[in-house]
Amino acid sequence: MKKIRFGKFVAAALLCFVLITAFSSCIYLDDIRPKNSETENSSQSSAESEQSDSSGAGDESSTGADVSTISADESSGGESSRDESSETSEPPTVKSYDYNGFHIVGFEMSEIITLVSSLTSIIGNAGAEVGIYYEELDTGYSISYNKEKKFCSGSVIKAPYAMYLMSSDIDLNQKLTLQANQKMEGSGIIKDNAAGTSYTIEKLIEYSIVNSDNTAYRMLYDCFEFGSFNMYTYEFGIDTGCSSSEYLGYLGFISAYEAGVLFKDIYRRSKTNEAAGRLLGYLSDTQYSYLLPAGITNHTVAHKYGYMTGSYKVLNDVGIVLDTHPYIIAILTDINPSGGNGRSTFKSLASAINGFHDNLSQ
Repeated sequence: MKKIRFGKFVAAALLCFVLITAFSSCIYLDDIRPKNSETENSSQSSAESEQSDSSGAGDESSTGADVSTISADESSGGESSRDESSETSEPPTVKSYDYNGFHIVGFEMSEIITLVSSLTSIIGNAGAEVGIYYEELDTGYSISYNKEKKFCSGSVIKAPYAMYLMSSDIDLNQKLTLQANQKMEGSGIIKDNAAGTSYTIEKLIEYSIVNSDNTAYRMLYDCFEFGSFNMYTYEFGIDTGCSSSEYLGYLGFISAYEAGVLFKDIYRRSKTNEAAGRLLGYLSDTQYSYLLPAGITNHTVAHKYGYMTGSYKVLNDVGIVLDTHPYIIAILTDINPSGGNGRSTFKSLASAINGFHDNLSQ
């Protein structure tokens, strides 16, 4: 009997131990399941957040701004906010508004009142139609006047046409031969050379930029025409109307804002593309220095100047100012280059904008 009772006691003890262990395990599992679920959700959320933050890191078309607050053609591509020290989970909202005929993106009204007053006075004294576009490349903040008005580009178009060629698969060492009917009047040096002379494509690009050589430009567009070039500008929503078959089609029509967008592409490509870097060098070495550079004397200006004195009288200059904080400046006008106050107008406009920029950069 004692053995039976002892056996029952052992069995009961074992049963109690099993029940207690099972109960403890249930409590433990009930305790950890919510923690595991929360941890997995948190990790997944964190991973998705990191993927979202890094998805546009290398996309140069990113505006760095809340594009819902500005129209598509105002997305400027600035890489950073004015306050680079601030770290926020969301990009800052960039405001845009109109003030006294100017369209402002990003700048506070208190910042631009003096500049707008100065530019308004200069434009009033010019006695001509004027288009202006200024953009800080660090932030994408911009100021524009007559933003949508198109002017005949003059030789300004030679710079984006050169960018199209230098960013394509064309062999820049390929040689083209000058034909007698390609010699063009106006600016340039190779019009005086003998027909039958050959030049590499890159040398013709250099001549068309540094010397604004009309004959060199003619040789280029005779060979490559404008179909693919127009596709290049369409990528930015820009229709220059360039054509080999229409009057002045080889120059096209463009607004100050559109010119600024195309020059900004040259600057951006120059950071990673060797050929674009050389083009920026050609623009920095242009022979015509009495418009934008006359008013911007403390920085290198990589620019393309253009003028016409025939049916379309225009005086234009568009450039990239290579400051520590670089910026785009485009001024297009219908000022007659043969007379009037064109040079003084450009100098005054460029000087006012450059002074504004330098004060902000301090």
